[in-house]
Amino acid sequence: MQAVRLREHDGPDVLGVEEVERPAPDDDELLVEVAAASVNPVDTYFRDGSYTPVALPFTPGVDLAGTVVETGATV
Repeated sequence: MQAVRLREHDGPDVLGVEEVERPAPDDDELLVEVAAASVNPVDTYFRDGSYTPVALPFTPGVDLAGTVVETGATV
């Protein structure tokens, strides 16, 4: 699958589309096939380093719409 990834903090040019493995949800998570996504202001803060993500590389984008395709054991 493809994902927009952030590998360092700076301007918009640090974002790139990469091939990544499909993640498996943890017990308390679900996996969504994304149909549409938006850029939230917090995504720009992650990109420029104002808010530091837990670990780089980081996949921004928490505002989305799609279809749940898999659930964790306790969901």
